Amino acid sequence: MPRVLIVDDSRLMRRVLTSVIEAMNGFEVSGVATSAEEAERSIEASRPDVIVLDVNLPGMDGFTFLSRLRQRHRTPVVLISSQGFAEIARARGGLPDEAFSFIEKPDGVRRTLDDFRRELGAMLVGLAVGRSARAAEPAPIPTPVARPSRYRLIAIGASTGGVDAVTALLSSLRAPLPPVVITLHMPAMYTYRFAQRLATVTGHAVDEAQDREALSPGQVRVAPGGLQLRVENRSGAPVTLLSDDPPVSGHKPSVDALFHSVAASFGRAAIGTILTGMGRDGAEGLLAMRRAGALTFGEASESCIVYGMPKAAMDIGAVEHELPLDALGREIMRALGA
Repeated sequence: MPRVLIVDDSRLMRRVLTSVIEAMNGFEVSGVATSAEEAERSIEASRPDVIVLDVNLPGMDGFTFLSRLRQRHRTPVVLISSQGFAEIARARGGLPDEAFSFIEKPDGVRRTLDDFRRELGAMLVGLAVGRSARAAEPAPIPTPVARPSRYRLIAIGASTGGVDAVTALLSSLRAPLPPVVITLHMPAMYTYRFAQRLATVTGHAVDEAQDREALSPGQVRVAPGGLQLRVENRSGAPVTLLSDDPPVSGHKPSVDALFHSVAASFGRAAIGTILTGMGRDGAEGLLAMRRAGALTFGEASESCIVYGMPKAAMDIGAVEHELPLDALGREIMRALGA
């Protein structure tokens, strides 16, 4: 049962967080702290699986505490704040390199309490899925031998809630893997850090995509913010192509741009997966992949923070298999013959 430590100096927020976590099936509150110092003691005593950490704490702030925490623990952290992510980044002149997730607190107007509960719940599930998948994985002493598979590329697209959904899905995928390409709706300043975080948390060879890079099995590449990522097939191996083309389906990078290129270049040798997100970017591209013979997956509504992009893909027949996040990785591995 995943255990969550709450660190917040607001009595009201501690009550809200406790109620959200206690209402989640299979989760429990391992402890409550009002400061970083209290949190340090509680972590050593209760060994939580996830920490929900307020940015603005008395004394040591949340970012400083996160940096200290990372020297000893890799416990997933969800930072929460009454300020938005971009606002905090501007005020601080950037963000630390440590891996963390982020969610903005409800204000009762722009962000409702129900929105906060839904997003936090989905985020905690995603982090717990990824953590349990890594914990269950055996020590990599022998190199796994894959059974024959026709798949030469995995393409993943996501938007709202995608940071944690992609992290959880990638954490559940095990070597040996074909190359993986990912498009997420993120600005340029954040995609590099996201790629580094994925590498740290999942153990896979993750980096930002480079132009004209030939990908080897096991390499994972993330579309840089502000550029379109496409792939082409060169002698059976995917090569990443970056361009400053206009937005596709309203986005840059665009999931549709990536998926259409995968459909054209790899057809039935590809697996496509569309995860949580707002809007319909990726739906037409995934449909093109399915029509080309690719195996296609969509995240089911029960695990999505926003069931927009997967629903749009499902509605037009682009999704062959719709599954909750905790089952997607298992089915992809089965398709790969693992």
